[in-house]
Amino acid sequence: DLSRDLNRGGNFEAAVREYSRAPSASSGGRLKWVAASELPGPVVNQVLALMPGEVTAPIALGRGISIFKLRDIREEARAQSDTADDTVTYYELIQPLPTNAPAEALEAANELADTVRGQTRLCRDLDDRVAEFGLGSGRSEPTPLGAVPGPIAARIAELTAGDIEIYRDDRGVILLMLCARSGETSPEERDALRRQIFNQRMTSLAQGFLQELRGDAVIVEK
Repeated sequence: DLSRDLNRGGNFEAAVREYSRAPSASSGGRLKWVAASELPGPVVNQVLALMPGEVTAPIALGRGISIFKLRDIREEARAQSDTADDTVTYYELIQPLPTNAPAEALEAANELADTVRGQTRLCRDLDDRVAEFGLGSGRSEPTPLGAVPGPIAARIAELTAGDIEIYRDDRGVILLMLCARSGETSPEERDALRRQIFNQRMTSLAQGFLQELRGDAVIVEK
């Protein structure tokens, strides 16, 4: 009930003062910045599915039940040396163009790539677009970053899962999207978690509404 009320706009700090027995209660429940990798699994799975301002469903931790509110997200780029052992999955859509392609053809290729980027949120959104592009377009298998061709690997090293880059090389105009990287939660995984949490909230709301209906019901025996 508390999680549901807080997601409806309830006062989180007031709830902390009334209910919390955590060490953070003295600071209104506020925690300092913490790396997602340092959070317990049940917590990070829910927190990464939230938007800032949203509250998790109740999470059993130790001897208590916890509720977390996401205040903000900060992404920090890792050093190149930290990414060398990553396994990545990426998507390439290739528009073949010769190196001496006319400016009009290059502009049209860039416009198509920009249009696709604007319509893409998850890598699976590109599955239906592959036929519009040239040979070699598609999703890679999970591949160690060190085994990815050098020019592509250098670009991927700068991307976060879900990022898209459009560039020109000797193959033509390329749309490159990083789908997943080991150690990161992919956009598809976050999307699945959001749907799971949404379904949990809808179930909780439905149960609460049913209880209200029962409480308001008038039973007449004849």
